[in-house]
Amino acid sequence: SSSYDDDDDDGMIIPTHDDRYDYDYASSSDDGTKASSSSSSSDTDDSARRAKKNRIERERELERSSPEALKLLYLMYMYTSDDDDGVVWGDPTSSSTTTSKKSRRASPCWFRQLPILVLIYEGIVRGVFDYDYAPQAVSVYGGARIYLNISEEGRDDLDDLRELDMLKALKVTSEQYNHATLLKITTKGVEFVKRVMANNVLTAGMRKAVDSLIFEAGSLIQVRYDSAEKKFYLAVPDMNFSIASTITDIEEVPYVSSPYIVPCMLANVAFTPDVAAGHRRAQRI
Repeated sequence: SSSYDDDDDDGMIIPTHDDRYDYDYASSSDDGTKASSSSSSSDTDDSARRAKKNRIERERELERSSPEALKLLYLMYMYTSDDDDGVVWGDPTSSSTTTSKKSRRASPCWFRQLPILVLIYEGIVRGVFDYDYAPQAVSVYGGARIYLNISEEGRDDLDDLRELDMLKALKVTSEQYNHATLLKITTKGVEFVKRVMANNVLTAGMRKAVDSLIFEAGSLIQVRYDSAEKKFYLAVPDMNFSIASTITDIEEVPYVSSPYIVPCMLANVAFTPDVAAGHRRAQRI
């Protein structure tokens, strides 16, 4: 099992997890297993072909009409790729928590989902992502629940990328039994990002926009949470750079409500609701 420490409020962690035991249960089988009949084998082949065709069609659809998902995958590539061309994070327990493009480390790096949602929100307000957001009560580090401006569209794109095997997820539990989801780009995701960059589907302008969000003076930005202030910060510790995120600033939503009272409950017809007047009042507001 994997675990993490609640006191570690960095966006990235290295879980106690061995990638040697990662495999696809759906596609694995014992070496001695034989098909019971030729028809069942044929059905299995047909099912595999249909699944592959559907996956290819979804990848093409991602290239054609999902620029936001492409930028989101590129963001994950920059943070979690252990490819030679990618950027990886240093050990969060060390004094230097960011590394250059040429710096390497032995363990793969995972990104907690909550800091990703913070970066998505910051990308929305800065014009990097064309998503919408709405306030939601979210459990943060330590188990407390606070309202954050969460993009369901961004979260849905993360789920779609996982279904396409572009991202992989890892569930971890803290010593206080708080659960968290970690994400990391897969080898297939890295190859896909390289292909769409080479084909200019993921254009230089799109990459530049994402880079402006996640880099500060050449260093990757970290997402940190201050439990005392109940605020998230975008920080580069080596540079003493830190700015507060506005993801916790919940906007007021104006609305008009008109009460409805069942006629049989009214003691006097004078108290009958005037629906038309209420509608006109709402229009004026």
